[in-house]
Amino acid sequence: MTQAMPDDLWRDFPKTATAFETRFATEEDCRAYWIAARWGGEPSCARCNSTRVWTIREGTTFECADCGHQTSLTSGTLLEKTHKPLKVWFRAIFEISTRRTGISAKDLQRIMGFGSYKTAWSWLHKLRAAMVRSDSEPLGPFVQIDEGARRRQRRPAQGAGSGGRGGGRKSAARPHRE
Repeated sequence: MTQAMPDDLWRDFPKTATAFETRFATEEDCRAYWIAARWGGEPSCARCNSTRVWTIREGTTFECADCGHQTSLTSGTLLEKTHKPLKVWFRAIFEISTRRTGISAKDLQRIMGFGSYKTAWSWLHKLRAAMVRSDSEPLGPFVQIDEGARRRQRRPAQGAGSGGRGGGRKSAARPHRE
């Protein structure tokens, strides 16, 4: 397997729900993707960098043949010590990254079926922080905005037929009451 660049993997992440369900149908599919993203497809020992490792605990942990050190699939990542399956995390990433207008923690809680708002909030903020590119450049002097809203200033009416409110006609004077 050729080593993929991290950007290639994220660009290849499914963009539709159907593509997501096809790509990540099983937990094994998610583990294979995570291994490709983390180690370029070939797991290595965190202590001695040896690639002579084998899987234990249903493929979630690797043990080094050289030094005996055990490395979890998620150790040292934002998913460290999680008890949720990778597929649940990947689904949350999909929901967050495919929403054009963003997603609230309340929406994430509803979509993912989380029992608490606190869980949805912490997942959302953890994943948002991970999506920030540390090597990104600040915005330049010219920025293109798609589907932006701009406040339109109304011009004052300039007499009859100007197209302002009331069509330029003055309303009849009301009689003065005492």
